[in-house]
Amino acid sequence: MDAGLARRGARAHRRRRPRLRLAELLEELARRHVGLRRGRTPALDRALDQQRVAVCSGRQLGRAGLDVRAGTRLAGVPGTWGGGKPAAFTYQWQRCDGAGGGCAAIPGATLETYTPTATDVGHALVLSVTASTSGGSATAVSSPTVAVAPAGSGAAARPVALTSPQVTGAAQVGQTLTATAGTWSGSPSSFAYQWRRCDAAGAACAAAAAGAALPSYVVTPGDVGSTLSLVVTATGPGGSQSATAPTSAAVAAAPVPAAVAGSLVVQPGLAGAVVTGDGRATVTWQPGALPVGTTVSLQAADGAPALPRTGLLLTLAPAQKTLPWPVDVAYAAAPAGQIVGFSTNGKVWLPVGTLTARTLPAGLSQGVYLDGSALHVLTRQAGRIALFRPGRWGDPRHISARAPVIRPLTTLRRTRLRDGSILLVTRLSTSSQAHLYGSVLRTHGAP
Repeated sequence: MDAGLARRGARAHRRRRPRLRLAELLEELARRHVGLRRGRTPALDRALDQQRVAVCSGRQLGRAGLDVRAGTRLAGVPGTWGGGKPAAFTYQWQRCDGAGGGCAAIPGATLETYTPTATDVGHALVLSVTASTSGGSATAVSSPTVAVAPAGSGAAARPVALTSPQVTGAAQVGQTLTATAGTWSGSPSSFAYQWRRCDAAGAACAAAAAGAALPSYVVTPGDVGSTLSLVVTATGPGGSQSATAPTSAAVAAAPVPAAVAGSLVVQPGLAGAVVTGDGRATVTWQPGALPVGTTVSLQAADGAPALPRTGLLLTLAPAQKTLPWPVDVAYAAAPAGQIVGFSTNGKVWLPVGTLTARTLPAGLSQGVYLDGSALHVLTRQAGRIALFRPGRWGDPRHISARAPVIRPLTTLRRTRLRDGSILLVTRLSTSSQAHLYGSVLRTHGAP
């Protein structure tokens, strides 16, 4: 082969070898190692489709391993975009809490690169990129970095809270409390949250209800009168450490609106109230006690052997077997000293016990308390409520949920009277109030 032709072929082969620029290398690394975060706006729908935005430090990529220290320059990768070639990118670096929440723009940090300062130590950083074309603009945000470590720091250390976690939001039933993790040393890469319910003094804390391990918490009816505490646990290469946010104020009940006659549909985040058509009683509930969209109805429903004008029928549609928190049925003018009965079928009535506080303990379906002279019935079930005279016929304390059992106490005595009739006398006991009927049969079994 001609030597000149061989040299020209070698030069052509070298020209065909691709050269990977630094920006392309960073983008390729981001494509392989940085998770996607998609966002859409009306402008995005018209013009742009953001794929990924990444932050690189020149050492490692990804939240778990990105080495971020004060004085070490970070570079932003705008990612790839659809909807037309962007005419321009604009950048804004943001400073967040250690977990990447509560972010705010850093003044003057509007270039592709940013060098963290001592002010950023303990904070995570994110990069917001806005791409623009003639058809519109759209913004995408990178995943947060780990918390910025001090310049020149050595081996990985156990995380330490530089500023305490904080909780924002109103301590009221139905409201959402939101946590910020605080700022941390030790470059933690993950955070765990635990909301706790404490007494009014902020002591004797225990884990709150289910779902209390997220950065936000919806205050429940079970929290009324308690304070709430948040524990944040940060985990990094050097281990784990916990910090506690300041305890909230005592949780207050949500304000109850004016009662609606007949029925009402449960609305999200709101308390509600329904009154009977004759005004004899009102049922109220707190946010979370009933599923949103449930129709609550309260009607007068009198019938023997209950006292007149005391019968109520509480219904829920769709039906709910047991509520997580009770509703409160309050009589407008209940006669004093009567026995409260509850029935799920209108046939068998069970007595409702008296509560020592205005809360219904776990495991109880119903309970009664007095607020001055006002009688309140707390119930986790729909059904019938009525009042009965103590010690009289129908008193549910003397009624068994099972069929009555009859036991003889004395032998049957027979006495023939002067008119020829026969008197039969005996004593019987029953396990429940009951009507007893007897039949007399001849010796051979015929009546």
